[in-house]
Amino acid sequence: MGYTAAESDDSWKDASDAYIRELKDALRQHDVLFYALVLCVNNIHPDPIEQRAIQKRVATMVETADRLGRSFVVTHTGSCDVSPTKPHRDNSTKATWVASVGAIKQILKDISGSRVNLGIEALNPCNINNPRAHVRLREDVGDPRVKVCLDPTNMLNTAVYYRTTELLNDCFNFLGEDILYCHAKDVQWEYTMLTAFKWVISGMGTIDYELYLTHLSRMKYPRALLLEFLKEEQYPQAKQFIEQTAARLGVKIYP
Repeated sequence: MGYTAAESDDSWKDASDAYIRELKDALRQHDVLFYALVLCVNNIHPDPIEQRAIQKRVATMVETADRLGRSFVVTHTGSCDVSPTKPHRDNSTKATWVASVGAIKQILKDISGSRVNLGIEALNPCNINNPRAHVRLREDVGDPRVKVCLDPTNMLNTAVYYRTTELLNDCFNFLGEDILYCHAKDVQWEYTMLTAFKWVISGMGTIDYELYLTHLSRMKYPRALLLEFLKEEQYPQAKQFIEQTAARLGVKIYP
């Protein structure tokens, strides 16, 4: 289908050394980049026992990434709800921020000695939902392994829906080389009195993809760009849009 990079969940944790060698050989043979392990979990789960188990699972994923030769894993801070992606009345409180910082510190303590980075992804309903929050998390945790999985769509709200050029400039100006990889998707605002966004094919929403791709092209090394949250039959159109936009701009996408 023409894709050259992939990610996985933590299901590789039980893979044998021989199987991992086979994987690495296949990646070299087919020139495919296996760039990260991703775990969408709630690192501030309201149940303390479950929360600690989740954090240990992330630490185990880091160990797996080490075995696979991956340089980073992706996770989230989470929500005061049991789900990491759901809104909660306390998600924006100071106490929740302190808990989020503490959770990331604990994971990094669990993986002390590892060079694998933590790429934190923004989620609209949670407290990491804008570029400045990414910066503050890195500063408050105080560990250079705190990095960014950039997803500008996960930062959209009514205030910035029509200002994605400004949003993208802020993301790259504030986060720079701490951005480990990026997501490519788009949303449309369903015009009602209440806010409602729906996933759409890249280019059909308000994300400024010309600026997005231009910023990516100026980074020190190529980043993977993941298309996500579409119906299977929609991916070819989204991929074509990204490729055609890049070609028009003179931005190279590695085949």
